[in-house]
Amino acid sequence: MGSFIQNKMKKRLRKLNKVVANFSLRLLFLAIVSQFLFANLEEDLTKIKSSKREERLVAAVNLGNYKDIKAKNALIEALNDKNPGVKICAINSLAKLRNKSLIDKFIEIAKNDKNFAVKRTAIQALSWFKEKKVIDFLEKLLKEEKIKDQALATLSRIGGERVAGILLNYGDSTDKRMEEIAIEGLERIIISGNPGETKEKIKKLIKKKSKSQNPKIREKAKRILEVLK
Repeated sequence: MGSFIQNKMKKRLRKLNKVVANFSLRLLFLAIVSQFLFANLEEDLTKIKSSKREERLVAAVNLGNYKDIKAKNALIEALNDKNPGVKICAINSLAKLRNKSLIDKFIEIAKNDKNFAVKRTAIQALSWFKEKKVIDFLEKLLKEEKIKDQALATLSRIGGERVAGILLNYGDSTDKRMEEIAIEGLERIIISGNPGETKEKIKKLIKKKSKSQNPKIREKAKRILEVLK
């Protein structure tokens, strides 16, 4: 009996030693990784100010992977970079933070930047925010011919009842691209289960679209009707 208990205790001790060893290894791994990441952060903070465009581009992408205020501030400074590519990378990295304090910066760039690609990227970055000021701004952009499609696409990703109402206005658009974006957006809203009081209007439009001559629209409409059943 005594030997049985001893053997059982030995097994438990072996298991405990393994747990301690694994835990120690994990701590060591985390310590090494933390030092590695910190070193890379400092390197990217230096490169984002480099005179070489390629280094600034890489740093602007990398800095989006750090949850660090220094990385965020460096990316905000990079929004003033003379190179459009660096600006685009900085916007995309900042968008990943989904920080509401960045809304005004994205709106300002979308309004005032002279580079078309930079403007579109800033508009796209607003898709993470459901705030009224964002939807108001994007709705105004629908009047601008060159960027209306990006504005509608961004609204379609935001979703919600108010956006559903806006998308319904473009469900019968003669502009095929705007029509497709609207139907795609309505599909997202129906799948998310958040159409609100627009549900019946959406259903009516989608029934009509299920007979569309456009095969892409027609197939999407049929999928939406399946969800609405």
